[in-house]
Amino acid sequence: MAHFESYVMICNSTGNQPVNLMPAIQFGIKHIIALSTEEAIRQAWTERLSKVAQKHAIMVQPMEIPASIEKSLPDLIEKLLNSINDFPVIVWNISGGQKIPTIALHNAFQRRIQLGFHEDQVLYTEGRPPTVWMYGGNYCMSSFRSNAYLTMEDILTLYGSILVKGEMLYPKPSPEVVDNLEIGRRALQFFKQNKYFREVFFRIMHPSPEYTKSRNDVEAMIKNILNQLKPNLNSITVKHHKGYENFEYEIKKVFSKMDRVSDVETLRSLLKPLTLIQKPKEIYIDYWLSIRNRIVEGVLEKFAIQKHPLFTQEPTQGEIKRLVSEISSIGGKVNEYSGQLCKEDILQISKITRPGLLFEWMVAASVIDLISQNSNISNCISEVHSNVVTKRADAPYAKPDSELDLVITTRFGTLIIFEMKTYEFSGDVAKSKEGTAYKKSGPFGSAVIIGPIMHDMIFCNVKGRKQYDSYIDPVTQAQEETAWQNNIPYWYLDDISVNLRKVLYIQE
Repeated sequence: MAHFESYVMICNSTGNQPVNLMPAIQFGIKHIIALSTEEAIRQAWTERLSKVAQKHAIMVQPMEIPASIEKSLPDLIEKLLNSINDFPVIVWNISGGQKIPTIALHNAFQRRIQLGFHEDQVLYTEGRPPTVWMYGGNYCMSSFRSNAYLTMEDILTLYGSILVKGEMLYPKPSPEVVDNLEIGRRALQFFKQNKYFREVFFRIMHPSPEYTKSRNDVEAMIKNILNQLKPNLNSITVKHHKGYENFEYEIKKVFSKMDRVSDVETLRSLLKPLTLIQKPKEIYIDYWLSIRNRIVEGVLEKFAIQKHPLFTQEPTQGEIKRLVSEISSIGGKVNEYSGQLCKEDILQISKITRPGLLFEWMVAASVIDLISQNSNISNCISEVHSNVVTKRADAPYAKPDSELDLVITTRFGTLIIFEMKTYEFSGDVAKSKEGTAYKKSGPFGSAVIIGPIMHDMIFCNVKGRKQYDSYIDPVTQAQEETAWQNNIPYWYLDDISVNLRKVLYIQE
């Protein structure tokens, strides 16, 4: 690897500042002169470059370019040559910026070579694949793989964002993150190896049929239940106040003896227990509350007994026992059951209660394990974060502008954004993630949708069309098509290893 500690780098200040900072870090350059147009100053591009470069012990010196000469090639060349007489060796970085200033940089390099500065170098960076190209006065090209350590916050700062929150998964996870990664790791193992765990995951992840019915469907269901309810009179006897205990009995007693009453005193004695009728409102309220409570209990009971089967093919008792053991081992909870295991019996699939969040940790564990097991991958990655929230740096009181499931910070100065989707997502969501990748890490950043599908869940029918395991509903099946229509990569769960190598440009 070449080193240029004694060199000064001259470059265009641009909105894509990693093309300037990355090679400076990689080749040990400690002094950057940034050609800064009025736009670069207004947008704070040079200011942000200086802020991050300072963390890496690199000085950034702005060279202000007035609008009057920005498009004048002769004036730009003259300004450059008059400003650099004190520097014996220069790296001319022509990677970013507008065309005319870039041409001026290269012409200044050529003039310097003619004047005898044969050690000067021209540098150019590419993002796909991440490469630094260099040549000197002999124009013999050499290339190096881009490789410099920048943090996620460094890259966010360079593109005008700040980190609101995020959990570091690599290289220094907290104890809580380590615990969640272990749960995700074990859940991923069960998901891959046990078809019944996989089926439970999909059933729990998706809403039950009654929660996806229309309002008319729900109204019809409730009316049907109410029409079937007829609480027993004894069950709604009001006992809130003294005298109500035998109220119905006393009414019946009056009517049964009324024909046999021969004097007023006997009639008064017979009617005396019914003096409560003087408070009809109180009677109505108390009876209504009791009736209402019985109806509510009846409706809830009817709903409760509508259990939903978990499996398309019922497992053996041994297989159910294994499944329950796996769920319990990751902090899940299963009701006492007899015979068939139903969806309502799975109280909690893991310590990470939401299936969607559990899926995020499953993917995260897969990525972290690949990093720990493969030096080629770990050599390409600076950091990994989950649950990342960012907002614009120039609007400190503004609301966050992005929420990202998982972010890989590469040693190429880019961010790879993983969005995990267990159910439906729209084309707008797909496009927004790709736009976020561009905003947060420039043209070479990337976004990926990862779904809960694996290759062995798919087969082709006689017409060659994709068919899915029966427990995968059409909404989840449509994920790949939605991503494809919106030109964003979609990865199967068991393709992470292969595809991560591809986006990191690893050839093994």
